[in-house]
Amino acid sequence: LQTLEGISPAHCGTNLATVCASLLKTVNRPSRLVVISDFPEITDDCRDLLRQLSLHHDIMLCWLAEQPYHNLPVGSFLAIREAESGRNGLHAANGENDQPQRRALLADLAASLGSELLSLTPDRPPAEALLDYLQAGKSCTIVHH
Repeated sequence: LQTLEGISPAHCGTNLATVCASLLKTVNRPSRLVVISDFPEITDDCRDLLRQLSLHHDIMLCWLAEQPYHNLPVGSFLAIREAESGRNGLHAANGENDQPQRRALLADLAASLGSELLSLTPDRPPAEALLDYLQAGKSCTIVHH
């Protein structure tokens, strides 16, 4: 599991456009980028930068479906799992508390990046989710803003 130098996976409040611009400059080989955020602002600039990144990198959008995730420590953000709910890769642990409008927006953005939208949910221990992720042969850079 890799994190970019100078960009902490626990660093909240970083402007997403700034993070994307940094990624364009610092990631010089194709890699899998997992962007984790509640995405309060997806501006046109952010969309354009994400599309530029998607030309060379496999981008996966993760969003925080559960409000309590906003203040969890670093390890909690490793709890990435592909949803098994049959809802097009979307899942919320407690039903419909997943802000359908925001989810739809992110799903559209993910599709435009040739990606998928994943959710962070509190139903599996982070270590277990990370082990499954790595055993599946996947490597990623986690970026949390």
